[in-house]
Amino acid sequence: MPGTLIQVGAQLLCPHGGMITITPAGAQVTTGGQPVATIAATGVVAGCPLVPGPGVVPCTVVTWTTGTVRVTLNGVPALVPTSLAVFNCSPPVPPMPATVVVTQARATGS
Repeated sequence: MPGTLIQVGAQLLCPHGGMITITPAGAQVTTGGQPVATIAATGVVAGCPLVPGPGVVPCTVVTWTTGTVRVTLNGVPALVPTSLAVFNCSPPVPPMPATVVVTQARATGS
């Protein structure tokens, strides 16, 4: 999955438009002064516009299932814009990439 590496501080959105804040998991490599995120990172979603109710739960957490194949950090694939994410909302959405609004543009991986 080629693309620019996603770093902590990148602006990502859940499928409904909530802002994702990435918490890195031991990343030691940086780009633009920020740690590069891996699939071991977790994301906290703030401001998901889904209104809680019977059978409806807004996104609050995101985890990733796919990342780079050739670029790993301590053996863990890095995140790129095409990395599949799993959101904890209900009704559930299929695994899909988070919407990338802003990320660094220099470091890439596949």
